Amino acid sequence: AVLMDANSHTLIHPAKKKDAGERLAFWALAKTYGKDIPYRSPEPVSMTIEGRLAIISVDYVGLGITSWGKEVKNFRIAGEDGKFHPATATVTKDKIYVFSPKVEKPQIVQYCFDNTSATEIFTQDGLPMSSFRMSVK
Repeated sequence: AVLMDANSHTLIHPAKKKDAGERLAFWALAKTYGKDIPYRSPEPVSMTIEGRLAIISVDYVGLGITSWGKEVKNFRIAGEDGKFHPATATVTKDKIYVFSPKVEKPQIVQYCFDNTSATEIFTQDGLPMSSFRMSVK
């Protein structure tokens, strides 16, 4: 269960214990007891490049992913030189479009890839996306 929105930036243990318990319970109810409930957080599955845009396809989106109308700030993107730059991201139902004017040919995308970032992307059911790093194959 992903708990990136339930933690403290200075502690490894989630501060929001109820959220942690509920997410673990959802997983058990769905996988062990066969309940038809949302339990799995969104997961990036592939990345394609169109010009200067990196497009991340996401699985386990339920009714779709969202940033709840807030700007997504925790993406960084690198080109062939391997240097990362802050990037803007647009979220649609099952895709994330990542761009930086400083990167001509995107190669690597990172999301919340540090020790203190809280997730900004969720399913419509409120399950958070975990940090990730993807590169062009």
